[in-house]
Amino acid sequence: MVLRDAEVGPVLRHAAIVFAAGTAALGLLALAGWCLGVPALASFGEGWVPMAPSTSLLLVLHGAVLWLWASGTSRRLAVATVAAALCALAAALLLALSLLGIRPPAERLGLVFEVSLTKAFPLGHISPVTAACLLAASASALLAMPAGAWATRRRLASAVASVVLGVSLVLRLAYFYGWPLLQRGSLIPPALSTTIAIALLALGLLVLVRDQPVAGGLPTRSVPVAPIVIFLLLGAG
Repeated sequence: MVLRDAEVGPVLRHAAIVFAAGTAALGLLALAGWCLGVPALASFGEGWVPMAPSTSLLLVLHGAVLWLWASGTSRRLAVATVAAALCALAAALLLALSLLGIRPPAERLGLVFEVSLTKAFPLGHISPVTAACLLAASASALLAMPAGAWATRRRLASAVASVVLGVSLVLRLAYFYGWPLLQRGSLIPPALSTTIAIALLALGLLVLVRDQPVAGGLPTRSVPVAPIVIFLLLGAG
């Protein structure tokens, strides 16, 4: 199924808003789990790693970036650009700290609960895989958001978002084979809820990158809907 010129913009913007809402909602749900002492809201499974509070905040911010970008106004786009840059800086810092084994208590935002995990991981700290995916998502947005971004930048932004989507789907499917792929290593694995949220974020980026006009004001020709539907079905399965 293919949508043509006049149908493309509104469909993509509405889809992006749905993906933005889903991304932010999962982040807020995990934060509620931490605040209320209900681990299942942050992990989606007994014995599974919960989403870190820092991850929750970054997902809410990324959801806001998608929503502001989809709104289409120049002022909101400027705010979205600043927010994406801040998200990139925060994700880069958290990635570096995680890889160095430095886990500052402030990352937990003062929130604590006890969870019995199949394997002991530091609770309340972001997975380096999550931090890398969020950094890549921020980079994708920053590449494509400027009005009239060149086609090369759009292609690169789309490629980065596609990689993030692929990683999130692989990690999510791994949960349905017993446990995340990173369980046997020393790195903190992403939470199941995190992988779902990152998939929604990546889909939102892909549709907005496709909707963004290139330098010279070239019109959008067509949008293949089938691949997006396939990604959603894989994620839901």
